[in-house]
Amino acid sequence: MNKIPFLRKKKVEEKSRKIRANNQDANAAKEFAGNQISTSKYNLLTFLPKNLFEQFRRLANAYFLFLLCLQLIPQISSLAPVTTILPLVFVLSLTAIKDASDDIARHRSDSQVNNRETKTVVGGELVTKKWKDIQVGDMVRLENNEFVTADIVLISTSLDNGLCFIETAELDGETNLKVRQALEETCGLVDHIDELSRFDAEIEYEAPNNNLGRFEGNLMWKGKTLPLKNDHILLRGTRLRNTPWAFGIVCYAGPDTKLMKNSGKAKFKRTKIDHLLNRIILGIFLFLLIMCAIMTICCGFWESFVGFDFSIYLPWETYVSDDQQIGALEISLLVFLSYIIILNTVVPISLYVSVEFIRLLQSKWIDWDMKMYYEPNNVPAQARTTTLNEELGQIEYIFSDKTGTLTQNIMTFNKCSVRGKLYGYVMDEAGNEIQDLEKLRSIEFEEKDDDFEWYDQKLMDAIKGNDPDVYEFFTLLSICHTVMTEVKDGKIVYQAQSPDENALVSASRTFGFAYLGRTQSSITVRLPTKEETYEILHILDFDNDRKRMSVIIKRAGKIMLYCKGADSKIKERLDPSEKNIMAETDEHLNKFATDGLRTLCLAYKELNQSEYARWAEKLAKANTSMEKREEKMNDTYEEIEQNLKLLGATAIEDKLQDG
Repeated sequence: MNKIPFLRKKKVEEKSRKIRANNQDANAAKEFAGNQISTSKYNLLTFLPKNLFEQFRRLANAYFLFLLCLQLIPQISSLAPVTTILPLVFVLSLTAIKDASDDIARHRSDSQVNNRETKTVVGGELVTKKWKDIQVGDMVRLENNEFVTADIVLISTSLDNGLCFIETAELDGETNLKVRQALEETCGLVDHIDELSRFDAEIEYEAPNNNLGRFEGNLMWKGKTLPLKNDHILLRGTRLRNTPWAFGIVCYAGPDTKLMKNSGKAKFKRTKIDHLLNRIILGIFLFLLIMCAIMTICCGFWESFVGFDFSIYLPWETYVSDDQQIGALEISLLVFLSYIIILNTVVPISLYVSVEFIRLLQSKWIDWDMKMYYEPNNVPAQARTTTLNEELGQIEYIFSDKTGTLTQNIMTFNKCSVRGKLYGYVMDEAGNEIQDLEKLRSIEFEEKDDDFEWYDQKLMDAIKGNDPDVYEFFTLLSICHTVMTEVKDGKIVYQAQSPDENALVSASRTFGFAYLGRTQSSITVRLPTKEETYEILHILDFDNDRKRMSVIIKRAGKIMLYCKGADSKIKERLDPSEKNIMAETDEHLNKFATDGLRTLCLAYKELNQSEYARWAEKLAKANTSMEKREEKMNDTYEEIEQNLKLLGATAIEDKLQDG
């Protein structure tokens, strides 16, 4: 049987994807989406019907269309249809021109993005392609400061250990750089084009979705199954920073990318003013109907008792019944429709035109407002739509979580509690806290950040006295994190995914426990007396549900688990013997909170070899599972993060913005 060309097979929903790197023939058969995107509302064919549909959702426009239809009936119309056609066409045209102008700007933006160029590895050489021509499975090369073409699995980078830095401002508004890392097994390919073009790994991963913080997949290469997670992915919309180049395999393209999945289709936004105008128009229309109904009743009575007697001199129309009662009823109904036409000016069609002009002018005022101009970055305010301006004027309350909105997002280590001992508060001879720290002289350090100040000598004495608890406290801070190092002008600079981590690691360095660098399997720290390198066995990632992170290392033949996180999460996992220490630390946490400081709890645990071996085997299975991987891994993490010993708590100050 011949296939009917306009009938299409219903697309089966994907549960997972499987692609072959550098093999377009195999990938093309699976009909993955291309990399071309569209954020516009209309095209040439759909503009007129879609735009008219949207405009006739406004009751005034719908009313005048109804009025026009009535005026085309000669029996009831006393006005020429042109009296309604001209203002209606004018209003519709004006709004259509504005909508078309907005959409043309979207088309231009789409065209600019789709025609950007990037390099791909094809047949042993680098070939320049436009973004719209990139396909799933392509090996692409990204340059420093270049936007990421599509969602890609990172294969190799120019930095040691397959690291790269990205800026995610277009995804989440955060300007601090984040770290991504290629698999240890693939980062050795570096920029050898011949080897990269022969890279034939099979990648199995989850179907396209809008979860920016999760990626689950496996990379099968050379007989090994290697787990992929969010740290191995570069998302479209992010930007490569401080990394000369990076190579990766496209896994999601165009509309399947996580950025576009979160964008959704362009919506027709309607403000409270629009809804209010519709209600007002509805009220006016009801008032008009009442007036017309009164006129109709009066006309019916007059024609029944008076008008019929004059029909000898002024005969009724031929289409009106000769019967007195029926004829009067027919005339009154026709008069009802005639009065709707005559009294049409009661409904203000020009009101919408006025509102559109006001919105346009308001948007220009926003663009020109010097008080909304940010001079350091030379960024003016920009009204991207003229539809929602008046919504800004109706804001009564702003609910803020404080972080990054009312604060500078610049964190500094301020206080700490170590095994029930409080540090950071300076007392006078009478045992009272000294509030005015400006009268005190801050302690000098060999190495510290410019904005770091410390006044409490007790902590310095504990470090000099080799206090084991304080040593373990700062060792944890220098090891349990995801910070990366970068050398600038001969000095180690920390690149952290959150300012909290940066503050803690920087403070640890200031107190003599300096984090120097890491590979994928080791971490190097400089302690007050020596430099040590520890083997990293596992990093148990932080997420918003876990609210904690842990690292498992091998140190002097011992397997140690270090954990830091929210106090509520750490409390639940402490050994029962830590009850008294936790009670003392709770008092300190309350004091920190009263001072407006951000707090974290620190804990640790020594693991025996057999316990760790069983757990690691279980984690390896969860790590490569393609079903409910995240749940299985969290359950496995939960299993090992039990019976911890409390080390203490940190308190960080997030400084308020000026003014």
